[in-house]
Parts: sequence; C-alpha cells; structure tokens
Amino acid sequence: NEIIKIPFCTGNEQLREKLLSKFKITKFNEITNIYEHKGIKSAFNAVNLNLSTNHAYILLLGLSGSGKSSTINFLFNKDITVTGDGKSQTKETIEFKAEINDSRLRIKNLGISIIDGPGLEDSKGIEEDAKNILCYKRFLESHPQLASVRPNVIMIVADLNDTRLGDSENVETPFARMLKGIKF
Repeated sequence: NEIIKIPFCTGNEQLREKLLSKFKITKFNEITNIYEHKGIKSAFNAVNLNLSTNHAYILLLGLSGSGKSSTINFLFNKDITVTGDGKSQTKETIEFKAEINDSRLRIKNLGISIIDGPGLEDSKGIEEDAKNILCYKRFLESHPQLASVRPNVIMIVADLNDTRLGDSENVETPFARMLKGIKF
C-alpha cells in the first residue's frame, strides 16, 4: 500500500488509516482526483465526525405540538404519521426510513431515516420531559447503527409563536437549557 496524502486529513495518520479502510482504498490509482470530489470529501468529513457515511440520520427535536410529525409528513410528501394540530401525539421514538435513487443527482441506494419522538415541555411537567429525553437516549443507544455513530443532522422544529420559547426578555428558556444538557 502506498501512502496517500489527503489534504484535509494530512498529519493525522490514525484518521487517514480509518478513512482508507472504511472506503476499502488500497491503491493510489483508485483515488485519482479524490481531493476534488465533493462527495468523497464530504464522506471523509463524516467519518472524521463519527457520522454515518452511507445512510443519513435526521433526528427531530422540539417542544410538544411544535410540528415534528407534520414535518415528517411534509418531507416524505405523504401522511405517514399522526399529527395533532398543535397537540402532542407522539408517545415513543420512531424511525421513518426511505431509500433515495435519483439518476439526475447520481444518487443510488442512499438510505435516509428521520427519527421522531415525544416533544419536550408538554403539560405533564418536567418528569415527563426527563422520560422523553431518556426515550431518545435509549433509542439511540440500542439502534444497530446509531449506537456507534451520531445522527447526521439534528433538526430543531419550533412554532415561533409558542410562548414556551420565551420572549425578548427571557433569553434562556427551559427548552434551551434542556437542549444544552442533551449529550449526543
């Protein structure tokens, strides 16, 4: 095997070896012009950040009734989950999966998962919030892939008219403090 200089990870031999083994690259001619390929650079960066490289995981977080489930229906362009017109509906963490094949974008077999779970700061109080956060944590720790990698995107869904987000005088709301406490 030849030593390959990859500009965005040169100097970090451990990362270089991890990347090369992850993509099963053994010879220099297999990666001609690799530095210029945005997709490869993005995949290398994903490995460096401990994100999935062949499946996109999007974790939705937000207050109860903020529209997380409606967002899923919008993103998948069909009603696949129950919505509650501003009222909390989701009681457990659920993964919605799809596969993307788009010849125009040269995408084949890209898996995408959107993870929905119970909202925070519902009317049941802080004990329920603690249970909901634990529900997310257990889901991520027991997931076959997410136990070893982090979600690629964490999307905060919010209704900007929701008073639980605070006002101009209340800079740090309980929701913001909860987000700071969640470790992924």
